[in-house]
Amino acid sequence: MLTISQPSRPGFEPVVTTDRFKCAFLTHGEGFTYGEVRELKRHNKTDEVFVLLSGKATMLILENDRFTETPLQPGTAYNVCTGTWHYLAASEDAVVFVTESSDTSKANTDVLTLAQAYNLEQK
Repeated sequence: MLTISQPSRPGFEPVVTTDRFKCAFLTHGEGFTYGEVRELKRHNKTDEVFVLLSGKATMLILENDRFTETPLQPGTAYNVCTGTWHYLAASEDAVVFVTESSDTSKANTDVLTLAQAYNLEQK
């Protein structure tokens, strides 16, 4: 059977979950906006793959005390490796397809609160 889903609410919305993986749509919403970034996340048990379907999105990565901004290109898969501090900002019209392990949760995700906010501008 084929099921076609579309995002129905802002933020992170799982649309397919199996015993091994979870697929979701990510859209502009709380925690996924441009401007002042105050928190980064890292998942301790899974890589996370992002594909920009429409609009604009930028991935912010923190490695070795350095920030890197990567504007996502439509149709390109971006893999954020397990244990990588990251934040994704989405424009108001953005739709991003995300895949991760089905057991990804707050219990195996760390949150880093930044001492000074990082300003992430939409380009």
